[in-house]
Amino acid sequence: MVIKFKSQAAPDLVMLSQHAHELLSVLGKDVAQAGILEPKDMPAALVVLQGLSDDVAVSGQVKPETLDAESETIPDDDTAVSLHRRAWPLIQMVERALAADKPVVWGV
Repeated sequence: MVIKFKSQAAPDLVMLSQHAHELLSVLGKDVAQAGILEPKDMPAALVVLQGLSDDVAVSGQVKPETLDAESETIPDDDTAVSLHRRAWPLIQMVERALAADKPVVWGV
């Protein structure tokens, strides 16, 4: 399933619901229902999103060929995509929306 973020200030952003849920949860928002990020809340949201560490990987994101066939464990390498990198398109959208004083919505 995908979640579409929309704003009059930027092109639509389509994100897998798992990734959207993780990003919205750090913002204190719920992906299970339609939501809105108002321009007045965007500076704080940007601080949170830009402050995400590259060390925090999105759960379950690893290339299948890097799995150990016998133990099916995820090796310690850089194949997982960090939550900070997943947030980059949303950061760009929020910055544009803030500059244009337009909200960002999802689930509508």
